[in-house]
Amino acid sequence: MKKLILAASLVLSVSAYATSDKSFGMSDFERSLMGENKSDASIDSSKVEASSSNDFEQSLMGQSSSEMEPVYRAREDLLDAIRNNDTATVSLKVAQLEGMQTHSIIPLHDTEKLCFYKDLKMYRALLKMLVHHYKSAYEFDKTVNAQRAENDGLMVYTKDYLEKHKISNHDYQDIESNVNRSDLSEAEKSELKLLMNLHFAYKDDSDNASVRNYAKEFVDNFPDHPDASWVKKSILDPLNRMDVSDLYYTDRAEKKESVIENKLYTGGFGLNLYLSPGLGFGFGNYYREDLVKPESYPINFELYLQIRRVSVSFEMINSGHEGLINFGFSFGFVAYDSRYLKVRPYLGFSGSMFNGTVVNPYYFPKDSDYGLSPNESFEHWDMGSAITIGANVDFKFGTAYLFLSNSKLVSFSIVGKVGLSYLDLSDGEPLVRGSGLDAFLAIGLGVYFW
Repeated sequence: MKKLILAASLVLSVSAYATSDKSFGMSDFERSLMGENKSDASIDSSKVEASSSNDFEQSLMGQSSSEMEPVYRAREDLLDAIRNNDTATVSLKVAQLEGMQTHSIIPLHDTEKLCFYKDLKMYRALLKMLVHHYKSAYEFDKTVNAQRAENDGLMVYTKDYLEKHKISNHDYQDIESNVNRSDLSEAEKSELKLLMNLHFAYKDDSDNASVRNYAKEFVDNFPDHPDASWVKKSILDPLNRMDVSDLYYTDRAEKKESVIENKLYTGGFGLNLYLSPGLGFGFGNYYREDLVKPESYPINFELYLQIRRVSVSFEMINSGHEGLINFGFSFGFVAYDSRYLKVRPYLGFSGSMFNGTVVNPYYFPKDSDYGLSPNESFEHWDMGSAITIGANVDFKFGTAYLFLSNSKLVSFSIVGKVGLSYLDLSDGEPLVRGSGLDAFLAIGLGVYFW
């Protein structure tokens, strides 16, 4: 039994040795097929790729550094010129740096220009920069992923300037006084003040109103300026839309003529005051000059209500004859109505009153006892009647909206009244006597709410 076990052990030992020896005797090719060198190959490949990547990045960095080097040199020269107040060199260096700008390099910032242009009072250059800045404000694609010059002396100067001169209304007010004293043209001054304050637009209502006033002043005073249409479209109109009240009044103004046209012949309420006693023709010798002195009537007016084309009036009108006034009602019809003229024929029924002072001490009216002594005068009046055919003519010299309404109107007019009346004063004899036709004319001022 022991011999059998010993023999088996010997066979296993020989087999194991043979296997081990066969493995060690494999060629490199056989090992590569079995994957034994796989990890080493991967490591060597990674090292090669990393090395290549580092070399590429370093080449880019070297290229970027070489491109920016002249930019920084020019910025340093620009800073020296700024410190020396050498505006001519500043202009040359700015032009040089702007010539270096590409899609991938931004050599000079608008904020930097803003600071040193203000510092050196180079207002014409500042205006040119601001116009370009705001006109190109939405051109984002030109500066995407671009390298910007930074972290140098010019940037430090800019930061120090901004800390010392806070961007505020007060700071810009001081600059405006300098701008007003500069040699800029009036158009340049107006536009520069607008663009300097544009930074404060939309901050609050007062700033909005201030910037809007600057924009409106520029557009109104310089409508032929090349930038006038741009200022109106891009600055003034958006600011107007921000102001609800201004938008409301602008809309009212734009619609005013159409509102007036649509309301013609619709009716309203009017008051006419006649400033003169009028002129009367044809009715004379109606009172006894030796017995009575006529009194004047200072109040002459017409109050009327118009419903569509029909009008009803109450009037107290001097017919153009001393001491004689007609008061009553008339009914009219609007024959013509336009933006500036309205013609309203009418038919009137009035009482006609004569008022005067009896000056003859020996005359007393019939059936009257005033208890007066013969040498005293007294006031006397007589009533008659009048039927009138005439026309009112209104020359509307001004029409506006009524208060805050966007549909109600008020018109101011020079008003005229012409007509032909049949007067009957027969009951007033012997102080006032007779009847007959009378033509008259009265002129005044009128107001009409419609």
